[in-house]
Amino acid sequence: MDIETYDQREKQLELREKLVEIEERRQAGIKDTPARDFLSELREIYNSNRTLPL
Repeated sequence: MDIETYDQREKQLELREKLVEIEERRQAGIKDTPARDFLSELREIYNSNRTLPL
C-alpha cells in the first residue's frame, strides 16, 4: 500500500469513527450535532484530501 492510499484509508477510517460515534449518541438519546456543523466538518475533511466523495 502506497502512502497516498494509506492516508486516504486513514481519513476514511476517521470519518467512519465519527459517524459511528454520532449514531451511538443518537441511540443513547443525546442531542446530536446540528447538520450545518456536521456538513462543515465533512467539507473540511473533503477539502483537506479531495478523496472522499460528497
